[in-house]
Amino acid sequence: WGFDPADLRVPVTLWHGRADRLVPLSHSLQLAATIPNTTALIDHDGGHFFYSGRLADIVQTVVPSKRRGAFETVALADAA
Repeated sequence: WGFDPADLRVPVTLWHGRADRLVPLSHSLQLAATIPNTTALIDHDGGHFFYSGRLADIVQTVVPSKRRGAFETVALADAA
């Protein structure tokens, strides 16, 4: 990437499909734990390309909203 993710100082939201068979959930959670001020959102039924059907929900997480759709906010210590 050309930078250390631990150096990021802006809020980060990381999305992952729990049913992803290409990238294990543990990899995304490890990355999220490395980046300060990160929220991990897990789509329980989503696979590797889940985001293509969830773009509206993902964009809504960038805009202040009380609704998170079908995503689950995960406490990193409890996610694995």
